[in-house]
Amino acid sequence: MKNQLATAVQLTPILARVHNLTAQLEQSPNTESSTQRFDQLRSITKNYAVPADGCEAYSAAYASLKSADTAHHQN
Repeated sequence: MKNQLATAVQLTPILARVHNLTAQLEQSPNTESSTQRFDQLRSITKNYAVPADGCEAYSAAYASLKSADTAHHQN
């Protein structure tokens, strides 16, 4: 249990930042700041790489963000 808690403590700030940036993107999806937010998301998530112990929800969230990022840059 100690290892799982250590992982949770390590990932919580990352998840909070990803959540905040995603909420900001949802509010203003097609602005200049969107590009900066996607840049931040790629940096925080190491280009949307799911940790080895990441759950299905983690994988789905990162896949969705990566897809949105790709679509944003194609516009």
